[in-house]
Amino acid sequence: MPDDAGVASYAHLEATPGISGDIWFSHSGGLFHSVDTGRTFVRVAAAQIPNPKWLTVGRSDTTAGSHPVLFVHNSNSVVNGNTFAIHRSDDNGVSWTEILQRVPGVVLNMCADQQGRVFFGTYGNGLFVGVPTAGPVTGVSINPPADTLVETDSVRLAVTLSPLYPDNRNYSFSSTNPSVASVDANGWVKALSAGTAGIVVTTQDGGLKDTTLITVTPFVHITSVTLDTAVYMGLGNTTNLVAKILPVDATNKKINWSSSDSSRVKVSAGGIITALKLGQATITATSADGGLSAAITIYVNTISAAINMGDTAVVANFRRDPRPFSGTGTAGQPTRLTERGLPIRRRRRSINQRSSVWITARCITCPGWCRAALIPCVCTLLKSTPTLVTVADVLTCM
Repeated sequence: MPDDAGVASYAHLEATPGISGDIWFSHSGGLFHSVDTGRTFVRVAAAQIPNPKWLTVGRSDTTAGSHPVLFVHNSNSVVNGNTFAIHRSDDNGVSWTEILQRVPGVVLNMCADQQGRVFFGTYGNGLFVGVPTAGPVTGVSINPPADTLVETDSVRLAVTLSPLYPDNRNYSFSSTNPSVASVDANGWVKALSAGTAGIVVTTQDGGLKDTTLITVTPFVHITSVTLDTAVYMGLGNTTNLVAKILPVDATNKKINWSSSDSSRVKVSAGGIITALKLGQATITATSADGGLSAAITIYVNTISAAINMGDTAVVANFRRDPRPFSGTGTAGQPTRLTERGLPIRRRRRSINQRSSVWITARCITCPGWCRAALIPCVCTLLKSTPTLVTVADVLTCM
């Protein structure tokens, strides 16, 4: 940055609207531009703008293709042969156009908007606004040229005039099918019912027109929301609940989640539940469309993690046993557990469970046999009067 040799001077720092990291700085030593959030600056238009007093940055208009617009006030320094003038650049300071000479008073502040306009306040002489003009309207376009909306949706249309700043910038909107899509004076289109409608923009100057086609599709409402009836979780575990929504092509599938006891089971906005305390809680899923709901009971228990004994002699509370007992079976059906082909008789309990089981480790703290993958130990099951043990018996203890 330039050294002003200790002489008091005006300095202004402006960020370019809509461009990240783009900064302009004016100083008694000139006009400077940075494109890296102020890490480095390059002097701009040293010959044309040697000593700017005021700087402001706006945009040419509000459309996506608009560009930055710079305005400087040169006070008593000479720019293009004049003093106390306001100059405008539409190409990042490469070229400048004098838009006012001379200003009606001492400028105290200056700013720009996103319509290509500049505003400045003067000492004792009021507030002024400069509005660009460029003759009659020669063209008009509407964006987007076509769009598809769902019933109840809204969209705002953008209008571009040619030239950008005609003498008369006024225009109006109308709908060819107001029962399908309506439009207000600001270009907001509201989808009302299924069908198609043309939204027409008409310029006041010359009556030039352009049309965008709006297609409205029906809003498909949710008819049902369902969840599993119950989920069993270990303390501290998390899982993701998924609500089944019908019909599958429903328009708004947003689900709001809640817990009957968030201190025990909490649920996120996305349906992820976390078990915090032992016990149970009810999680409810409610549709944003129609308020339909479904509930699921979450049971929180103490469940140990699976341990692969492998060749490890002792793991936590379990010791590998050289005489593994094994058994396979079907849910609800008696199954013999064997040790080297010999049946083991223990007390039978009538509990309906599923799958097969492999008992591979002995609990160090008691004489019973336990499955290494789960807890608790089956000590109480295996100490009683000998009888046939079912797979259901073993799974129940786990």
